[in-house]
Amino acid sequence: MNPPTGGWTGSGNQEIARQLGNWHVSHQKGRVFDSSTGFRLPDGSTLSPDASYLSEERLKNLPKGALRGFPRVCPELVIELRSETDSLEELQSKMADWLANGTELGWLIDPPGRQVLVYRPDRAVDRFTGSEISGEGKTAGFVLDLKRVWKCYED
Repeated sequence: MNPPTGGWTGSGNQEIARQLGNWHVSHQKGRVFDSSTGFRLPDGSTLSPDASYLSEERLKNLPKGALRGFPRVCPELVIELRSETDSLEELQSKMADWLANGTELGWLIDPPGRQVLVYRPDRAVDRFTGSEISGEGKTAGFVLDLKRVWKCYED
């Protein structure tokens, strides 16, 4: 069971979910999930990202009612937000698990480092330090404004 988040992390999670949700409203394909959603992955584990996206293609392959419980599917996009109590090494391992189970794009957002570690299958991890990061593939068109995320970490 995960403990509640602190104020900075809760605010950061909400900002990321809001931006992903706004993008989804504008394009109306697939489905967006928040940090409370657990996914049963092909390797048998259950993981919960801070925000995620499933395309229409993956959704249509699910049996009717599959979203009632923990969906047995891996999202194409997963976003993890590092909190003050998270170990960077543990989150990097979690991102590797997402990739091993079918995630196409993963963003590990690290507020203390003002960076995003970008995960893609069969590629080295990229370190991104710009002010906006853009989706790819099925999330092309989604742009996360990191300045708004970093602002959540100011007193």
